[in-house]
Amino acid sequence: MASKRRQLVIGTLISLVLLGWVLMQTDWALVWARLREANYLLLAAGGAAIGVSIGMRAWRWTIMLEPEAPARPIATLFDAVNIGYLANNLLPARLGDLLRAYLAKEWTTASAPFALSTTVVERLLDTLLIILMLLALLPILPVPDWAVRGGLLLGAVVTGVALLLTVAAANRTRIEPLLLRLMRPLPLDHARWSDRLLSLLDGFALARQPHRLLRVLAVSIGVWGFAVVAYWLIFRAFGLDPLGLTSAIFVLALGALSMGAPSAPSAAGTFDAAATWALTLLGVAENLAGGVALVIHIVNFIVVTLLGLWSLLRRGLSLSDLGAIGKDEPMSTPRSPRSG
Repeated sequence: MASKRRQLVIGTLISLVLLGWVLMQTDWALVWARLREANYLLLAAGGAAIGVSIGMRAWRWTIMLEPEAPARPIATLFDAVNIGYLANNLLPARLGDLLRAYLAKEWTTASAPFALSTTVVERLLDTLLIILMLLALLPILPVPDWAVRGGLLLGAVVTGVALLLTVAAANRTRIEPLLLRLMRPLPLDHARWSDRLLSLLDGFALARQPHRLLRVLAVSIGVWGFAVVAYWLIFRAFGLDPLGLTSAIFVLALGALSMGAPSAPSAAGTFDAAATWALTLLGVAENLAGGVALVIHIVNFIVVTLLGLWSLLRRGLSLSDLGAIGKDEPMSTPRSPRSG
């Protein structure tokens, strides 16, 4: 609990500093004028595209969970994804990913460690795809050299971690004795914890199944494609017509990467600062870029929150159950999807 409080304090301070920077450089009279003239049909269409992107994330998760949960309807995992993302909006330290794994265990035949391992694979895969998108944009967008070097370094690190974990998953029986030796000084049930830790590698078996991996990659293109369209529609709603799909990819990618930094819930501040910086690089005036970034964040927040609340209602859960996760307290028993 002390560690969680420390993380929350550090993340909140970072968020406040970055939000303060965004707010101070924004001309709110100009932003309000743009909001009065905005095309709200396009804003709503952008929100709908975000919802479709989340639905495709649930579809991708059904493919990733196939080895242990081969026959669950996508609606089941759509609810789990919605509730997990709602928790990430409201709770620190991305606790929604743990909640997703818990709900997968309750609602499918997948084990919690396997479900959690697939969220790790998902995170690494998305990071690699984001970096590839950024690298593809380098010849046509004004990206500073230090940002290029940082992106290449991050890509190399993520690729190395993914390869290391994939190799470890393929050699689980060889790793287990080493892990047991390393755990020997610790006052734990060594066999039980070794099994738990090794089971977190199971999701990386995806890399050794080309057909399933290709399906995951194909759906991932849809996940990010609809997200790009959402940003592009929001740009057009603000009258920023010169910003095309490549600009949307750039802002989306930098905003998504910023979510890995310590912050308050919902990546408050970190996302807004990254998106503001990206928009200014693309030629949007500094006194307007922050307002556009905040609108993008608010649209995302509203869509995720509404979908999460809808899924909570369908499954007989409440917001207090999300609070229990943050306090290490037991949740209410979630209603089975078969009864929802």
